[in-house]
Formats: sequence, structure tokens, C-alpha cells
Amino acid sequence: MSYPEDMKRFELKDVQYEKAQEIERLAQLDAERTQVEQRINELAITERTLARLLSVELPEPMPTSSDASKRKKPDGIPTIYVMAVTLLRERGVHWLEGQEIVHAIRERWWPTADNNDISPTLWRLFKTGRLAKQGTKYGLPPGARGAVKELGEPGSGVVSVQ
Repeated sequence: MSYPEDMKRFELKDVQYEKAQEIERLAQLDAERTQVEQRINELAITERTLARLLSVELPEPMPTSSDASKRKKPDGIPTIYVMAVTLLRERGVHWLEGQEIVHAIRERWWPTADNNDISPTLWRLFKTGRLAKQGTKYGLPPGARGAVKELGEPGSGVVSVQ
């Protein structure tokens, strides 16, 4: 069955419009999900803090299937340390906000990661001297800034600090 040319364009425009609407709806849902996840994380931190201050033990939460897959760092991506150093080097800066690092890691390597998957590791790297910390920003310790070398294939942009 053949359609007149202007009818084909009309139907195509309808489909394109509807597709654009659904893409926008999905983006809104993603933003809402991010806000809800952030609120849940904040509540979990508050819960742990209160429990510690009140000397109350919290029962271990039952992990859900989505928690298990989300919390595990995917195979084949660099360590959080290497990712952070890579970001510092590629951007040519000495310091990055912790949230900038989290966001960039999510966008580039680990889309399902949340703040609690990355920030505690950044803090531990600071506590062990592998990263420096200045307020809410992380950077390379002064002695390590010149000792950065590339890992992986040339031009891969993945670096390490010796």
C-alpha cells in the first residue's frame, strides 16, 4: 500500500515528536532517580552516624540484586586511584572537587557508581598519602606531581603515580 508523500512526512514527524517526548521523559526520570538515590545515601549516612553516637548496632541490610550489581566495580576498569590520577592529568589541574571526580568516573568508566562507591576510596587514598586533600578537593601529593607516567597503550590517557 502506498501513502501520499505529505502523509508519510506527517506520520514521521509524529513519531519523531513522540520519540523526543519519551527521551525527555526518560531524562527527567533519570534526574529524579539520581535525587532519590542521593537522598537514600544521605539518610543511610545519617542513620549510621546516629547509631554510632547512640551506641546502637544497626542490623545488616539485606542486599538486593540491584545493590549487588551496582556496588561491584565492573571488571576491566582501572582502580579508582588510577581513574582519579588520569582525570587530574588530563585536565591539567592540581586539584579536583571530590564530586567532580565522582561525576567524571560515572560518565567515563562506571555509569552505575554512586557517591558511596567512590568517595570513601578517595578518602582512604588521602589517609594513606596516595592523594592529597585540600578542603573538598583531591590532588596528587606534592612529591608525586612530577612522577606521573602513562599506563596501558600509548595515548590511552590512563596514568599512574610512581
